[in-house]
Amino acid sequence: MRDDPFPGLGRTEMEKLIDEARLGKTDRVIAKMRLLDREYFEDIGAEVGYDRRTVARRMDRIIQTLTR
Repeated sequence: MRDDPFPGLGRTEMEKLIDEARLGKTDRVIAKMRLLDREYFEDIGAEVGYDRRTVARRMDRIIQTLTR
């Protein structure tokens, strides 16, 4: 992942942040695959049934939610 939106957070802290955020099931899967497992948008899309661009847009919204 090019830019880490949460520098300094370890895996455990990031997982807790995702689990406690107000995210739907699919967004939670996307967040974990991208932020914890460092998966590519294409691979995440294949898992959740979206194309790469949709995953990227959802990830932008997920990051906004996590930083509130």
